[in-house]
Amino acid sequence: MASVSSVVLIGLARLKRNADWQRLENWNWREKLSFLSHGVTMEIQVTEPAAMVPVKLRLPPGWRSCKVSGDGPQYSLVVGNEVAPPGLDRLNLLFRGNALISAAYKLESVLGALESDLDHQVAMLAAPERIFVRAGVVGWHGRAIVIAGRPHSGTSTLVAELLCAGASYYSDEYAVLDAQGWVHPFARPLWLCAGAGPNPVRYRAEELGARVATRAMPIGLVVFPRYRPGVRAQLAPLRPSAAAAELMDSIECAGTHPEAARVATRKALADAWILHGDRREAKEIVPLLLGPRRHGQVGAG
Repeated sequence: MASVSSVVLIGLARLKRNADWQRLENWNWREKLSFLSHGVTMEIQVTEPAAMVPVKLRLPPGWRSCKVSGDGPQYSLVVGNEVAPPGLDRLNLLFRGNALISAAYKLESVLGALESDLDHQVAMLAAPERIFVRAGVVGWHGRAIVIAGRPHSGTSTLVAELLCAGASYYSDEYAVLDAQGWVHPFARPLWLCAGAGPNPVRYRAEELGARVATRAMPIGLVVFPRYRPGVRAQLAPLRPSAAAAELMDSIECAGTHPEAARVATRKALADAWILHGDRREAKEIVPLLLGPRRHGQVGAG
């Protein structure tokens, strides 16, 4: 289970005095939803029907309801309230199967854990039909621009600047590749720093003046930017073999479906222009990424 506060641990300790607290059949499940995302079928049940409204906002982008749950993950959300069983102390609990994966007094914290776990499960279980690469993606004149970068490397800021410049939004989290190497949308709202505040804020693409993409697109440009304050932006071509090796390190299912990951990556890079190097502020390299290219025609057409 994810780390929890000492106050929450005290609440869980009280719960454990009742040996039946983790038996899901002992809870009063009042609403259930089966849904499909990128070929993966999942299910979630809740003790409080009103909680299904914020839950739906956390489901994977493009999800749709279905009639049967299939063999995919099954989630259970216990919503703490004043009529909760003795010892619950208003704790909100999230289970995947019979395993407790999150517990918090604030429902928003548990919903955040649900979103993160859902995305990881989809990324793993959608393979080999879909290959999830950790990267930001935008669309520009019929081609996708993939910004590959490790977490907290400024990818979100660069994606946002590209959207403000007129690109369409695909993802701030994953480049979802099919067997042909085309990219599919996975358009969760972006996390961006707002003003001087320390905590990031979520923005929908529409709030940045961009539209959300709805169809798959071939890749025209892949960029591996390193954020280095105080340096002049310098981007240079990168060999496809080196780019493929870099991307393999960012593929969720590389350990379980390595051959499918390699094939999808190779096809994705086949007609793409590939760049790597240093950047300073995101705005500085936006014109470089959106300008016309002799190979791949990024920004043309």
